[in-house]
Amino acid sequence: MKTFISPTELDLKEENVISIKRISKATTGGRSMRFNCVVAVGDGNGHVGLGFGKAIDVASAVNKAKENAKKNLFKVPVIKGTIPHELKLKFGSVRLIIKPASSFVC
Repeated sequence: MKTFISPTELDLKEENVISIKRISKATTGGRSMRFNCVVAVGDGNGHVGLGFGKAIDVASAVNKAKENAKKNLFKVPVIKGTIPHELKLKFGSVRLIIKPASSFVC
């Protein structure tokens, strides 16, 4: 059972843009350009969200992805500054593998 995590209760200070893709569609009037963006947000304490946004310009796509990521938060267990085991996540067409850091990094 998935528990709801409220983004207003967390300080989501870390935001990372994972990918930005330019998509073009051929229409009768020429090519129309759009952008897809995947963003990860988190509080640095084990709460992470992944979001996907599409828009005509990059800034709007990133903002939409951030808002979507805040709606899709989940809890990642953190032990000694890293995760205890490997995580495989799927969000839409995105597949994400998160591996624990080595003991030299922690």
